[in-house]
Amino acid sequence: MKLLNANDCKIAGTALRSIIKRHGPFDFALRSHSSANDRVCYTLETGGYTFDDKDHYSRSFALFMDAVKPKYAVPFASNHCHLHKDVYSMNNLVNDPFKLEGYLTENKLLEDVELKIMLSGDSWSSESGFSINPENRKYFDNKEKHIAEYRDEVSDKLDGYYALENRIKPNSRIIEMFEKQISSIPSIFRSRLGDFSYKMVLFNDDGEHLYVVTPKNATVEECESSMDLGATVRIPIKIFLDSVAMNMFHHSSISKRNKYIFKTEQQLLQYEKFQDLLEYVELEVFPIRIKYIGNLLKAYVRRWREVIVYVQAFLLKRKGMPIYDVEEEILRKT
Repeated sequence: MKLLNANDCKIAGTALRSIIKRHGPFDFALRSHSSANDRVCYTLETGGYTFDDKDHYSRSFALFMDAVKPKYAVPFASNHCHLHKDVYSMNNLVNDPFKLEGYLTENKLLEDVELKIMLSGDSWSSESGFSINPENRKYFDNKEKHIAEYRDEVSDKLDGYYALENRIKPNSRIIEMFEKQISSIPSIFRSRLGDFSYKMVLFNDDGEHLYVVTPKNATVEECESSMDLGATVRIPIKIFLDSVAMNMFHHSSISKRNKYIFKTEQQLLQYEKFQDLLEYVELEVFPIRIKYIGNLLKAYVRRWREVIVYVQAFLLKRKGMPIYDVEEEILRKT
């Protein structure tokens, strides 16, 4: 039996074709089918900017399976729920496997591949085939009720975590660490952001701490609440401290508890550029080291097919195509 596990792996195009040619055909293909990104946390106060498409995850699942053509397509690794009070309302955004099944059926997608929804405790064996408990579907038919019951069951742990969050305050050491991470971005790249600054609001239930972040100067300075820069980023204090301490600030947003509010599209794009640069600090690209560049080149000599996909994605994005449409376009041509 051959199983392709594509969890958290946006492989497509020439790279995916190479895997199919070398290792296929596959009996099983497993792939995620819901959002783990932060796009839902962004707000643009002007213009008709679209941050996400909730049906994208179902379409990309279908396009991937159409390319791989396994015997069985298994929705995988996306069954989650939000229990924290800041994000509890986002449970309705989760694209669970039965929502996926309904979308694929309604739109007549994936007709040549058999979809198999397997939940915790379900199994397959070469002797007896699938063992799927139909009782598990009840958790999705009445999802709001079961998530509320789950939240109540763990309310003591949640309350304990809320109390912990409310005891924490930002300190000068963590602010200096954040400034150091920003300064790790070469000045030539920071200078391209010009005079862009944003107000960063670190908060918990007990109050707010406000700062002006200026990437060009790598400075984080306290400010008054009345200051309005047109760009505001709100981050829970606990999330900020943890992400900076672990050099994972770029990934703090997947908590979905951050909020990004911009008055203009230009401010949004400037902030996105800054976040991309911070990700290079997290990935240890910055500060630039010759050894890293050498290792990168050696690695991608063997992974040249991925470079082709990256170039295709870059060109499509330059044309103004949203990133979620870029993925679908490349999968469609796989």
